[in-house]
Amino acid sequence: MNYLQLNKLGSAILTHPNYSETIGIFRTSANALERDKLVSHLLAGKPLKEYLLNKDIVDIKIYTSAYKRIAANLIEKNIHSLETPPESIHKLADAIQQKSALLKEISTQNSTNQDKREQLKELDLNAQHAFLSLEKTPLTLQLVIPLFAEITKNKEINKMGAYNLATCFAPSLVTRSDLPPDSQFKLNSDAQIYIEALINHDLKLQSYDV
Repeated sequence: MNYLQLNKLGSAILTHPNYSETIGIFRTSANALERDKLVSHLLAGKPLKEYLLNKDIVDIKIYTSAYKRIAANLIEKNIHSLETPPESIHKLADAIQQKSALLKEISTQNSTNQDKREQLKELDLNAQHAFLSLEKTPLTLQLVIPLFAEITKNKEINKMGAYNLATCFAPSLVTRSDLPPDSQFKLNSDAQIYIEALINHDLKLQSYDV
C-alpha cells in the first residue's frame, strides 16, 4: 500500500498546476506540520483524494517533502538500504570520481593528447562496468528514479538536473548517524553518485560524468 501511495504522490507532483514552472523542485522543504499531516494520511492507507477534499491547490512543496519522507521511510525498511552500502556502489562512485578528476585536469590544461584520451576511455569503461555490476535496484528507487528522470527533462526551467535531484535525495538513503565525519561524507557522496547514475541510465543518456 505504501509503495502505491508513493507512486500516486509522484503522479500528483507531475500533474500539479505549478509543476512546469516550479524552480528547484524537491530542493525546498515545505511547512513541516503540513508535510507530516500528508505523510500520516498516506501511510495510514488513506487516498490522496480524501486529503484534498475542501482544500484549495496544495503547495507542491508539501507534495515533494512528503514524497521524500515516505521514500526514506520505505528505504529504511528495505534490505538493500544504504545503511550497509553494497561494495559495487563504492566502486561505481570511485570510477566516476576518477573520471571526473581527469576531465577537470584536461579542462584546466585546455588540451588533451592520446594518452589522456586512452585514460578517459579506460575510466569510462570502468564506470560502465561498475554500473552494470550494481545489485538489483531497490523497489523504492524503481519508483523514485523514473519520476526524477521525468523531472530532469524540464531542467532548463526547474534547474533540477540529475545531479541536483540526486544531491537532494541522497541523504534519504543514508540512515546511519554513528559514523565519523569522513565516513559519513563518503557515504553521502557515494549515494549521490549512485542516484545520479540511475537517473542518467533511466534517461538512456549513457553518460557517467559528474
